[in-house]
Amino acid sequence: MVGTHGVGKTTLINAIQHPHKIKEIARTYLIKETKPSEMSASERVIFQNHYWHLQIAEEYTHKKRGFLSDRSALDIIAYSIGFFKESHIERLKKEVIGRYDILFYIPIEFPLEVDGVRSPNKEYQKLINTNIQQLIQWLAENDKNVKMRTLTGTVEQRVKQFNLFVEIIDNTMKDL
Repeated sequence: MVGTHGVGKTTLINAIQHPHKIKEIARTYLIKETKPSEMSASERVIFQNHYWHLQIAEEYTHKKRGFLSDRSALDIIAYSIGFFKESHIERLKKEVIGRYDILFYIPIEFPLEVDGVRSPNKEYQKLINTNIQQLIQWLAENDKNVKMRTLTGTVEQRVKQFNLFVEIIDNTMKDL
């Protein structure tokens, strides 16, 4: 899953039946450490760097059997833009090529819920969403093997769209 904070990625992951879900790395780390809304700019840079390594390690652990995660490396890059040098962002982007078979984009569709963990700033949420959309476009141009779909609507509608797309992919793979 890919999308800005507060769009329902984790809620969706929790509603989907899938045998290979990756644990919620960001929330696990945030609960132990500090909340993004309380971090200084330099602390956010350190967090994003640490989070990148945790996410990548978890993905590598599960790559062979496949996995489902409430975040992707694209999310981390989207949050890192503006904090890291452009050359570092470009290097991170190149590391994403070939990493995913399918990315499901979750757009902003309902008001941001203030939960005391994520930033309640709606403009920041929109900025990250714009960064993610630009990264998705970049990945579509640079990784011809990744399939991308947008999931919209209620949680139930999103689960149905997810299951339908995965079923189509599974049937296509069986025919090969």
